[in-house]
Amino acid sequence: MNIKLLVSRLQAVPKWCGWIIVIIYSLLLSDFISTINNLIMDGIMLGNIYDIFMNLTYFVTILSGIAIWIITMLLFHLTALLFDGNAVFGNLLKISPYPYIIPAIAVSIAILLLEQIDPNKISNILELQENRNLRIALSIINWSFIFYYLLLIIQIKYLYSISWIKAFGTVIIPVVTIWGITQLFTLT
Repeated sequence: MNIKLLVSRLQAVPKWCGWIIVIIYSLLLSDFISTINNLIMDGIMLGNIYDIFMNLTYFVTILSGIAIWIITMLLFHLTALLFDGNAVFGNLLKISPYPYIIPAIAVSIAILLLEQIDPNKISNILELQENRNLRIALSIINWSFIFYYLLLIIQIKYLYSISWIKAFGTVIIPVVTIWGITQLFTLT
């Protein structure tokens, strides 16, 4: 199948299909973070305030997942326009959720791995960080985003009608810039 044809067919799919994928990914990510928090806090009785805070954190994580997706797509869109790309931001929002299926599957696998951890064997956060299942889960999620970005590069190349190098730069420049900024904050 022609990739350009696939990209144009994805643009014809109703918006709500893509939004469902982003929401499912955000729900899974919230569940992943909640599972880690439960491993850390297992056996600690903190009361109703903690429960309220955890429910709020779950909801905020879902909203953050959606907001981060929109913001990163805007960065990719603006970068593609700088590289003489020609497309509407709404079209990128229509086609960009579909590669999120790969990280969503990875987060699902990661949750299953975390559920295999015995909370009674974890006495502090350092032991959790050294746990083999957690390390594998985090690696699976991180590697899934490499495939996600590769699919996004393909989509951007055909949506914006730009060269492969420009499509690669459209994704890599914002990702590396955000990574660099986060590294600056970890130095302090």
